[in-house]
Amino acid sequence: VSTGTACSSGKVGESRAIRAMGRLNEAPGGAIRVSFGDNAMPGHVEEFLLAWLKIRRKSIRSAA
Repeated sequence: VSTGTACSSGKVGESRAIRAMGRLNEAPGGAIRVSFGDNAMPGHVEEFLLAWLKIRRKSIRSAA
């Protein structure tokens, strides 16, 4: 998990990759990059997504 592209590691600012996808960085750190290894199975992706959604829900509740 990273906040930018692999080649921009450690850099702060607007992401060219995010801009290229048609998204503007409205807030610094507003995007993340997730990479899975060669051995990742579809179940690993599902587990990650379920955990991410749980964290997101908690974050939204605590921000309200």
